[in-house]
Amino acid sequence: MRASEFPVRRIRRWALSGIAALGLVFAVAAPAPAASPPPPPKPSVIGGSDASTDNYPWMVAVSYTPSVNDQYSGMFCGGVLAAPNKVVTAAHCAKGLKPSELKVVVGRTDLSDHASGKVVDVTGEWIHPDYYDPFNGSDVAVLTLGDRLDAPTLPIGTDADDLYRPGTPGTILGWGLTDDSAPRPTHLKQGSVQVTDDHTCDVEYPDFYPEQMVCAGSGTTRQCKGDSGGPLVVKGRLAGIVSFGRHPCTPVEVPGVLVRVSVYANDINKQLDN
Repeated sequence: MRASEFPVRRIRRWALSGIAALGLVFAVAAPAPAASPPPPPKPSVIGGSDASTDNYPWMVAVSYTPSVNDQYSGMFCGGVLAAPNKVVTAAHCAKGLKPSELKVVVGRTDLSDHASGKVVDVTGEWIHPDYYDPFNGSDVAVLTLGDRLDAPTLPIGTDADDLYRPGTPGTILGWGLTDDSAPRPTHLKQGSVQVTDDHTCDVEYPDFYPEQMVCAGSGTTRQCKGDSGGPLVVKGRLAGIVSFGRHPCTPVEVPGVLVRVSVYANDINKQLDN
C-alpha cells in the first residue's frame, strides 16, 4: 500500500490535548508562527556517547531562526542531509512554521561553538500530505536549503535494503538531555540500538502501526525528547525518523517509535529530485 493510501485514523482521547501538552512526543511540535521561540527540546539519546559531525557529516540541527545565536544554536529537532540542498526531518518539526522561521545548522558537533559549521537558510518545505499528527503516521518532511552544500549525504532506505528485521543493529543520533533529570547538553550524542519486533511496540503503544512505523531501542539506550526528526541509521541508510515515545523516557527498555522510512522512500526521493 502506498503512503498516500493510508487511512487517517481518529486521534486517541489522550492525544486530543495537543502534542506539546502531551509530553509524549520527543520534541514539541513546531508552533504556529509567533514572536517567541518554541520551547527547547527536553531530552536526547539516553545511554549514548559523544559523537562528531566529522563522522556523521550529514547530521544536522533544525533550528528556530530567532534563537539561532543562542547556546543551542536554536536547535529543536534533528535531521539529515539527504541531497546537497535537502534535509529530511519529522513533519511535526516543520508543521506550523514558515521556511523563513527555520535554519539548518550543518557541521556543528557542539551547538554552543558558533565558530564551527555553517548556518543555512531554509527556502522551502514539504510536509507529507497525509500528516495530521505523529500518532497517525506520515511524520515526514523535507526542507529545501538556500545553498547546495558540499557535504556527504545519507541514502534513503528502501524495502530492498532489508532494514527492519528484529534485532538488526542501528545507530541513533541527537542533541539534548541524556536523562529525564539531567541538564541539557550541547554536544551531539550517538547510541547503539536494535530494531524491535512489531509485537513489542504494538503492546507498548496504542498508536503503533507497523505498516508505517518501526520501533528501536535496547536495554540501555533509546531516543527521547529533542531527538525528534533525527535518524535511525541501519546498514548505512536512513531507516527511521524519530517520531514519538513515552515520557518520562525511563524505563529505558521501552523503545521509541520512528517513521518506517522505506514506506515513504518514493515520496521522499521525489522531493530530493526537485
